[in-house]
Amino acid sequence: MTSILIIDDDCELGRLLAQCLTKEGYYVQVAEDGEKGLALAESEAFQLIVLDVMLPKLSGFDVLQQIRQSSFVPILMLTAKEHEADKVSGLRLGADDYLTKPFSIQELIARIESHIRRSTRFNTAVSLEGVQTIGAFKLEPALHSIKVNDVPLALTDFEYRLLSFFMAHKNQVFTKQQLYQQVWKEPYLDSDNTVMACISRLRLKIRQAAPKQEAIETVWGVGYRFKGAR
Repeated sequence: MTSILIIDDDCELGRLLAQCLTKEGYYVQVAEDGEKGLALAESEAFQLIVLDVMLPKLSGFDVLQQIRQSSFVPILMLTAKEHEADKVSGLRLGADDYLTKPFSIQELIARIESHIRRSTRFNTAVSLEGVQTIGAFKLEPALHSIKVNDVPLALTDFEYRLLSFFMAHKNQVFTKQQLYQQVWKEPYLDSDNTVMACISRLRLKIRQAAPKQEAIETVWGVGYRFKGAR
């Protein structure tokens, strides 16, 4: 599931954007100040960030600068200011786009979709040739293989898909319904235990390959997340 982070101190606007983007099929998190937004951006993998310029605790420009030290995630900046200097500053610091408040929700969604399409095409081209390593886990797409401490896991197709999805969204929490819809690509039934069974098998196979690894964590009352590995 494509993940979007909204960093904006306007709580009403943040809720509205989250509702609209969730209806479009995105997984959305909202932070109301710069410090919380930066912490989320550094701890989770998002496919796009919507970032307001005027924020408490840490300005949007400061957040942008710190994110750009380690990530090229698309960042669309929002501001109530109309001064050309602010737009130029944001773009020079590494913003990918700029939208001035008030704006059309549909225009924002269209810009988000455009940036994600471009970013996804680029990342897919790169991932087909390379490997993804998170702690002791190594994903090799060309070989349809995942290793733990260099030990290949004997995975079924859906186990491979589920673990790959977790690795692509480290530290993000997903419900059983979200996981089923993203991995199995079918409508979810509340009585279906497919996800739980698949996660149980994955945990067993990971422990057999690396006894001390507990990478998939249950978040009680919510769902599951991939913590990475030691």
